[in-house]
Amino acid sequence: GANASTEFVSEDNINALGYALMNKGLYPQAIAVLTTNTESFPRSANTWDSLADAFVHSGDIKSAVKNYQKALVTDSTYGNADFAKKFIAQHTQE
Repeated sequence: GANASTEFVSEDNINALGYALMNKGLYPQAIAVLTTNTESFPRSANTWDSLADAFVHSGDIKSAVKNYQKALVTDSTYGNADFAKKFIAQHTQE
């Protein structure tokens, strides 16, 4: 496994922290943490997806759509891709 110092700032740990904050209703803090994760791991679709999720919960649909789109650009077949595509389709006008 990774050593303790890199593990501490791992994508998964930051993601978990973001969701913990979200679960407490601390959306601005969750968004700040998850934004940091996208900056640290821009090639991970999951970081963009989690940030999009935080925007959904905070009621910022426009930002959610933007971040789901980034997740799909990063990896169009990632775990939550189907949901992201549906969400984007539902919330964008042609």
